[in-house]
Amino acid sequence: MTKNAIQAMPQGGHLRMNFQRLRKNGVRLTFADTGVGMTEQTMERIYEPFFSGFEGGRGLGMAVVRRIIDDYQGTIDLKSELNHGTEIDITLLQPPGQRGETKRETQGQAA
Repeated sequence: MTKNAIQAMPQGGHLRMNFQRLRKNGVRLTFADTGVGMTEQTMERIYEPFFSGFEGGRGLGMAVVRRIIDDYQGTIDLKSELNHGTEIDITLLQPPGQRGETKRETQGQAA
């Protein structure tokens, strides 16, 4: 996502990355740039494999990101305004069976 943000700011700009721990035993990742933003049509297709909004792009980055987030039952929220930038929020929660638990290892003793 950082590569996309940098490409979206050919004249320079600001990229903000925020990592926030959630009370629900999860994490929220935010990537916000002051780049060119996206049209509604681009936002509708951004997760399609082989679709790219950048010249020379392969169109796999956001498709892979979406697949990983879906595999972990996370969420991704995309906000973009043409000529004003893009913000992407990713929320990943720890699976219910692992929340607040720590693994303990025990060693067997030889008789």
